[in-house]
Amino acid sequence: MYTLVTVDWLGTKFEVYNDSQIIGTIVNKVPWLKYRSIITVNDTKYIAYRESLMGKWLFSSNENNAVIATAIKPSFFTDKFIIQYNSQELSLSSPQLSIKNYFIIERNNIEIGMIKRPGLVTNKWVCTISDDIPAEIIHFMFYLSRIVISSRSS
Repeated sequence: MYTLVTVDWLGTKFEVYNDSQIIGTIVNKVPWLKYRSIITVNDTKYIAYRESLMGKWLFSSNENNAVIATAIKPSFFTDKFIIQYNSQELSLSSPQLSIKNYFIIERNNIEIGMIKRPGLVTNKWVCTISDDIPAEIIHFMFYLSRIVISSRSS
């Protein structure tokens, strides 16, 4: 199980754990630029950002800017992303009218995981997912789900 934990009170730095071991971070250098984050996974740095106001989200290597994964939002009216990486496709979706904030992860219309808060009053998010999804993509999904939650609260 992966866990995302807020480290600072501004909500600009997060740590990602796999069980009890820290495996990465998600950091926004500037609090109001929530769409641009530096993601570190096992000492390798990546950048996650939106290419334009209506464009797709990109997850790329910090060293050579090679795009590793992309995410598009098929509709402005839903909180759903289609994530593509290594010729694979996942969907990350959250019901908008739900009292609880959670995300369902699907591959080929089959649920393979979920991102949710384990309790009402917590700064943690947990991700349960099949083992064949790379840790980098899980960090990217945490990044995308954080964008949805922050946009709902503003």
